Amino acid sequence: MVFDVEASEVKPAKNAHELFMVSLGALLLLGPMTIFLEMGRISLLIPLLFSSAFALYTYLRIPHSQSWFIQMHWRLALRNYRWLFLGYAITSVLLIGSWLIETTSHTDSPAQLLAIALIRIGLMPTIIMVFACFVMENGALNQALRHEVPEGLVKLFPPPENSV
Repeated sequence: MVFDVEASEVKPAKNAHELFMVSLGALLLLGPMTIFLEMGRISLLIPLLFSSAFALYTYLRIPHSQSWFIQMHWRLALRNYRWLFLGYAITSVLLIGSWLIETTSHTDSPAQLLAIALIRIGLMPTIIMVFACFVMENGALNQALRHEVPEGLVKLFPPPENSV
């Protein structure tokens, strides 16, 4: 839905989506960095903690928004984090499965190949979700520029009477 908002409200609304996109760009750099530093499996927690910090900041920022329109765009950015965390969850399940196979099978067992395959495949859900989030946030950024709020958010959080 399109709303009549002042031009001064568009920039703070855009900030939520721009912050999300910056965090996604940083995630794409954190992965290779942790591999380069040979930090092991624990290094997979670094991007997760990094994303959690950005999501927490976004969550804490919502009540401090000056207007309903700005608040809705911060909520939209926060809702988009769920897709990124879904990617992390699927990756975690696959990597934990790989670790369990690796630790319970003998070193000369063919199951070791399955463990290696799960590691390679396990990173893909997060990578795919990062790119999907880039697309979603680009769309949300365009919505902010066009003074739009998704109808689902409008139904959940109706606007004040004077902003329609």
